[in-house]
Amino acid sequence: MKRPTFDLLTAIQGSVADYEVEPTTMQSYRSHLTRFAVWLGATRRPVTLRSVEPETVEAYLRTAKNQHTKMNKCIALKSFARYLARKQIWYAGTKEQRTSVLEDVQQPKPTPTGMPGYSDDELRGMLRAVDRGPNRLRNKAVIAVQLHGFRSKEVRLMLKRNVVMAKANEIQGEFIIDSEARTKKGTGGVRNVPTVRHEPVSSTRLDGRTARSWRPSAGSRSRCSVGIWARPQSPDSIALQ
Repeated sequence: MKRPTFDLLTAIQGSVADYEVEPTTMQSYRSHLTRFAVWLGATRRPVTLRSVEPETVEAYLRTAKNQHTKMNKCIALKSFARYLARKQIWYAGTKEQRTSVLEDVQQPKPTPTGMPGYSDDELRGMLRAVDRGPNRLRNKAVIAVQLHGFRSKEVRLMLKRNVVMAKANEIQGEFIIDSEARTKKGTGGVRNVPTVRHEPVSSTRLDGRTARSWRPSAGSRSRCSVGIWARPQSPDSIALQ
């Protein structure tokens, strides 16, 4: 039966235990749902299933800082509402003909240009944050690879053979993506992504269009946790000046 006064946080914890999705997806869902519950309390709305309804959810989505975040929040909430209907805890319609209470909430679409690029200061901050400890060169190499526009899961799946370094007479090397298992959506085949060099930091994007330059050459080697042998020119070769 419908349970409008059921505690929202308890329902969220139950859904987390029941969902059969990738751990990273569930972590994202739980974060968005918990933030929704916190927002309900801060705006003096009931932190119960009764608040999982179109008008309240749409008000919450309007607080998102950008379209991409708004879309992800909506995906998590709509997925949660479908779970509640399946479990016959909170739904629209009758018990025999149940539907999600958020079925009519329109899911926002991402902007055509994707997420805005990181600023120079943000990139410097990232590199300063990892530039310490025994694995500092590895950490810098991981960021340098990710700045070519890869998903985090794609980087974690890379092996040494997936990185082709530029030879002495070549302008650039390339990354070979031949496995996209356990990523959100594959491209349906092998793709080659050239390493990018001498791009302005201000134009750096994480959508694969441009990236901060990084040209490895002879030097000390550091084993990356993602399975890449990184060869920085010097300890500071990847730092943003």
